[in-house]
Amino acid sequence: MPGKHFLILDLDDSSLGRLERNILGPAGHAITRSSRTDRVQTGEYDLILLGDHGGGDILDRIEPLRQVHPASPIILFTQRNRAGTLTLQAIELGAFACLAIPIQVDEVMASVSRGLARRRELETWAERRAPRAPGDARTQLREIERAIRLGRSVATVLEPDAVLTAVVQAAVATTDAEEGRLMLVREDGDELELRATFHFEQDAARAVRLPVVDPLAEQVLASAEPILVEPEPPETAQTRHPPYPLAAVPLTAGERVIGVLAVENRERKRWGFNRGHLAALSALANFAAVAVENARLFAVAETERSKLEGTILTVADGVIVVDDTGRVELVNPRAREIFGLEDRDYRGEPIEAVLSFPELSAAIADQGQVGHRRFEFEPEEERHYLAQISPLPGFGKTVTIQDVSRFKELDALKNEFVTTISHDLRSPLTAILGYVELIGRIGETNEQQRDFIHRVQESVHSITELINALMELGRIEAGFDQQKEVVPLPVILRYAADGQRWAFDERDQEIALEIEEGIPPVFGSPVRLRQLINNLLENASKYSPPNGTVTLRARAEGDQVILEVCDNGIGIPAEDLPYVFDRLYRGGNVPIDKIGSGLGLSIVRSIVANHGGRLWCDSEEGKGTTVTVVLPTGT
Repeated sequence: MPGKHFLILDLDDSSLGRLERNILGPAGHAITRSSRTDRVQTGEYDLILLGDHGGGDILDRIEPLRQVHPASPIILFTQRNRAGTLTLQAIELGAFACLAIPIQVDEVMASVSRGLARRRELETWAERRAPRAPGDARTQLREIERAIRLGRSVATVLEPDAVLTAVVQAAVATTDAEEGRLMLVREDGDELELRATFHFEQDAARAVRLPVVDPLAEQVLASAEPILVEPEPPETAQTRHPPYPLAAVPLTAGERVIGVLAVENRERKRWGFNRGHLAALSALANFAAVAVENARLFAVAETERSKLEGTILTVADGVIVVDDTGRVELVNPRAREIFGLEDRDYRGEPIEAVLSFPELSAAIADQGQVGHRRFEFEPEEERHYLAQISPLPGFGKTVTIQDVSRFKELDALKNEFVTTISHDLRSPLTAILGYVELIGRIGETNEQQRDFIHRVQESVHSITELINALMELGRIEAGFDQQKEVVPLPVILRYAADGQRWAFDERDQEIALEIEEGIPPVFGSPVRLRQLINNLLENASKYSPPNGTVTLRARAEGDQVILEVCDNGIGIPAEDLPYVFDRLYRGGNVPIDKIGSGLGLSIVRSIVANHGGRLWCDSEEGKGTTVTVVLPTGT
């Protein structure tokens, strides 16, 4: 399609550059640029590309352009978050398509090709009409306007019958025919049914949506090619063709032929049709096919939407959906019950105005969220809920709320059981360790016996450490021994790092500190905060290679302090990441010789939660791990 002339209005430099380099330039098209609609009152353009870079409402510029250039398809370019809502309005006002910025080359090329094809169809239509109205440019322009209006109605009307009737009327008017009809293939088989007529005999008109038998229409259906029938002398007439002029073209949707559009002259048998009429009918048939396909796709989408909506409304969990600006799109009945909301439509309201939990609302409305996020809250006494906030790319977020009260009760019972068992195990373990140590005092032992004694002692020490960790975890979760004060965090970080240097030296490893100046204090327990750092450093050192480096970073962001412990160790498999902070959990790639209780990160999680903070883990197997802790500042 070389040699076409494009008008480009108010498109940003980046998008314009991509269009010229990847689409328009290689094809040798001419380009006229402008930033003002009132300066393009003259000139012929095959296609108009309109952006919203010039400010104002882009929709207000469609009608002036369409009036001056009615046969030039208009393609809009707007930001991705507006494209979905603008598309229908733009097409109603006469635009051909609405595309999102940043532009996708394949998408733009497809729209440009379709737009130029539409332009060629309109030009062909006008040329074929010219012999009937020589020199009458106004008549041709009216036919083009009719096509534009028809195309606009096709894009915006989801009930196809009105569009199909308009198509038949336009077909009769364009070809100056007496009668017209449009037939579609029934969904339950290969039969044709009459869906729209104009000036057709009354009995047939009343048979709309009833099966029809039409050999010529069936021929078009089978061949997917148009048919042109001219009147023949009686002596040479063939019985398979009617004795009057007829033109029929297929309606196609993709590779399928879904119907036939036909016009005929039963009375004026000398007034025949030509190839130009077939081209015009084909353009109209395309409109009809689009209308039918739009209606079918809309019906499928409505069915799926109804299924999804029914599932969301009846699901046992609460569900809230918000758009990318934090405004409510959906609240299901269970969510209304959890938050005590009224039974009314909350669509369009800010989430902060709907929920009475400021921290949860802020988490949902957070524009900087990356990935999934969990949030626990208690809207009523003895009821605990877990909200999972998940991004919906290109739309917003979905929030699912689960009642975890029963799990909390079970967790409390489990903690009580673990604490009791841990306490009761101390005495027999101490006795075992004492008796094992006495063995060597009552007689000489050989090397194998000494090895066995050493193994028993190591096992008892390991179990004792596990019991101590379990009891420590129980005390933290119960809130015991939590005297809090204003803590200068950089001091805690340096003390913790200095206390770990001997262990790092033994493994030929290094601790690197990157602590920003001016970090504000936090309100917490100095003992627990140091324990938190110790556990993270020990864990990083254990799974890092000799000569490895563990980096401890700290910085302030707003009213938060962010701590990061990074290593270049074995990393954590992706499937293990969601569970690394669970009790007694160890990754699947941990070497057998790495002894541990699986409670270090669980204790870290409990300390962070007790200080009102958040933490997460990022890792890539074989490259290292970063644990991030976010603590609120306080006085």
